[in-house]
Amino acid sequence: MIKYEKYLKLGLIALSNSTKFGSWFNGHIGAEVLTNTFFLKEFEISTDLETAIINRIESILNLKSAFFESDLVSSSEISSIVEIEGNLEKNVSCLSTAGHGVIYGTLAIKAIKQLNGWLPYEVKIGIMQLQLDAQKDLPNRYFGYDDYQNQTIDISDIPKFETHHEASKYCLEHQNFFENQKINGVQYFFQGNQLHDITHSQALFMLDQLGYHKLSKIGLEQLRKQIKLGQAQPPTGKLFHSAVIYDPFVPSFWKRDVKDEHHYKLAYSIAFLSKHIENINREEILAKASTHWEIMD
Repeated sequence: MIKYEKYLKLGLIALSNSTKFGSWFNGHIGAEVLTNTFFLKEFEISTDLETAIINRIESILNLKSAFFESDLVSSSEISSIVEIEGNLEKNVSCLSTAGHGVIYGTLAIKAIKQLNGWLPYEVKIGIMQLQLDAQKDLPNRYFGYDDYQNQTIDISDIPKFETHHEASKYCLEHQNFFENQKINGVQYFFQGNQLHDITHSQALFMLDQLGYHKLSKIGLEQLRKQIKLGQAQPPTGKLFHSAVIYDPFVPSFWKRDVKDEHHYKLAYSIAFLSKHIENINREEILAKASTHWEIMD
C-alpha cells in the first residue's frame, strides 16, 4: 500500500506539472497513473494482474519522467481543496474539452482524500491551473457545430437522467462511432467523442460517490449536451466494430504495446461502472469498449 500511496502522489504531481508542457491534454499522463492505481486498490485481482498493472505504471514513470519531476513526494504538507472544488464547479457547469476538467478535478480530489489530505501548495496551484485550462476549447470540436459552447443545443431527445446509474448506463450502451476524419480542413475525433461520454459520466458518478451530490447533479445536464454533440454523424465514413473482446481483468490487456493513455483510463471507467451499476450486460459492454481499445495505438 505504501507503493500505491507513492503512485497517487506522483499522479497528482503529474497533473500539476502538465500545465508546464503547453496543453490541458497532457493531464492524461497523471490521470492514467491515478486511474491505474485506483484499479489496483478497488478490485480483487490476481497477483499476475497486479504485476501487469504495476509494470504499466512504472513504464509511464520512466517514459514520461519529466512530468513526475518533483521533490515533493516526501512532503507531508496538507492544504485546503476549497479552490479545487471551486474550479470543479466551473467545470461541471459549462461543458468544455469533453469533460476533461471534470475528470481531472474528480480524480485529483479522490486521490487527495485517499492520501488523507496530502496536497503541497505547489501541486495544488498546478492542478487548479489545469482545471482552468480545460475550460478553454476549440469552438468547432463537434462536427456540425461552429461554436458549441455558445450555440443553443437541442437535447430534447436525450433522456433526462435521474441518477448517475442511468446516465452512465446510457453512455455505456450507446457507443456507435465513425472513423476520425478531416472534413473541410477540420479534424474531427468521432471515436474520442464517444469514449469521453463514458469517462465523463463515470467521473460524475465518482464525484457523487465522494459526496459532491449537488455538483455531480449539475454535471448531468452538461453530459446530456455532450452526448448530443457526440452523436453527430459525418457525411461519409464507416461505423467501427471490434472482432476481438478485450478484458481489463486479464493480465494480457495491460501488456499490450499501447501508448495512448486513454486505453487504460477507459479500463478503469469500465471496471468501476461494471461494479457499481446493476443489470448491465458485462459482455456487451466489453464488446463496445473493445472497439475503442482495438483502434488505439
